[in-house]
Amino acid sequence: MQVSSVISAIVEKDVPAIDVIGVRARVPVDEIGRLVQEAASRLCGAPAGRPLAIYYDTVFDPRSVDVEVVYPVAAGADQTLLPVHVVSLIHHGPYASIHETYAALYAWVGEYGRRQFGPVREVYLSGPGESPATEVQVPLMP
Repeated sequence: MQVSSVISAIVEKDVPAIDVIGVRARVPVDEIGRLVQEAASRLCGAPAGRPLAIYYDTVFDPRSVDVEVVYPVAAGADQTLLPVHVVSLIHHGPYASIHETYAALYAWVGEYGRRQFGPVREVYLSGPGESPATEVQVPLMP
């Protein structure tokens, strides 16, 4: 993915507070799908939105990722994610190539002299059997 081809698709926006329920663990990256299922098992009804993952590590190591997988809920939340201002880009395609989306976002952050402020989020926009679509959100310093 060339940065110039996605700059127009990069969006800067405010994400409101979100009441969520989920699980946090340090796992190999290939076990994140299991965490999505574990978080879903904690739901007491339909989720109020798409699941998301919050990545707490500042350096990515696929063998050991500190990640929290959460579902938005209307009631019964175990925490509230604070509102955040982000730069985001939707990745279409397999997770094996999501690093290209991250590279484009971080290039934008550098080009515009912005700074990351907090953990990165991925919002899983597609469900099982659908073509993968993931919104990557990089929080920005106010």
